[in-house]
Amino acid sequence: MPKAILYPKLSRIILEELELVPLGKNHIRVRTIATSAAPGVERLLLTGKSITRKEFRFPVVTGSELIGEIIECGEDVNEFQNGDYVFLWKTEGYKNSKFPVITPIFGCQCAEVIASTQNVVKLLRTPKPEDILIGLLAFAISASEIIPHTAEQEILILGLGSVGLMMTDYLNHLNLKKIDAAEKFINRGSLSKARQIALDLTDFPESYFGKYDLIIEASGRLLLVEESMKYLKTRGKVLLLGNYDIMKLDYRLMQEKEPSLILTHIPSKHHYELASTLIGEGIISVERFMTSVLSAYDPENSLEIALNRHTEIKTLITW
Repeated sequence: MPKAILYPKLSRIILEELELVPLGKNHIRVRTIATSAAPGVERLLLTGKSITRKEFRFPVVTGSELIGEIIECGEDVNEFQNGDYVFLWKTEGYKNSKFPVITPIFGCQCAEVIASTQNVVKLLRTPKPEDILIGLLAFAISASEIIPHTAEQEILILGLGSVGLMMTDYLNHLNLKKIDAAEKFINRGSLSKARQIALDLTDFPESYFGKYDLIIEASGRLLLVEESMKYLKTRGKVLLLGNYDIMKLDYRLMQEKEPSLILTHIPSKHHYELASTLIGEGIISVERFMTSVLSAYDPENSLEIALNRHTEIKTLITW
């Protein structure tokens, strides 16, 4: 049986052998090459807070992105074949005699997985580490569809973690280049294509008050939206990209600017396909975001580094 990274209870991480669900007619079996850890997601899950509509119960298999090789196809699968390299973002589930119910929150952290073809895209070449960023780019593509695309608009991004950095790159690809950012870690700012970067939001001077048409919150700290209001134009837009533990805002501090709060879309398959093309053909270069390669067979150490080391942008977890 393949091994998986399992959260059996609050703040506990183990490596456990699991049995895969049966292969369905429209399913594929994939041998995992690499996964990653998304800090914003994993921190919430480790504290028992679900980031999907699924009822949250431990134990949980997490992981929202995987690159691997197809080793078996269901009888109705026509678009894939054994030996294809793929990126996928959701699996079908697991069984284990020790744990009667296992919740697959995306479920990619396993040495082998069963996935529906609707949650899989074919890679254009032999996998490279940066292919694990297809999901992140798909998220940025999906989010960009719901904001204005005018080259003259002024944009402020709050937070240059992996989400904020990828959003900056994709907006530059769309010729939206008037982007500033607030990020407390200098190494992240050095990777960014933003123009002006403040280590703290309040470092922007009064001359920046009322400057921005759009503020993108990518830090996971929702209260920064309140703090950023003085920099937003009246009736400007605020795009929320983070995973938020508590949705708590004092709306009285925002009323004066009458902002529009926009929630991101969940990416669809065509977003992943476009992301695969942009990365696979080198149209968008993202390899600088890959900061560490760690082992799935030392999960506690690997996740500790991925979630808590401030120099980490995107961590590759190999199987």
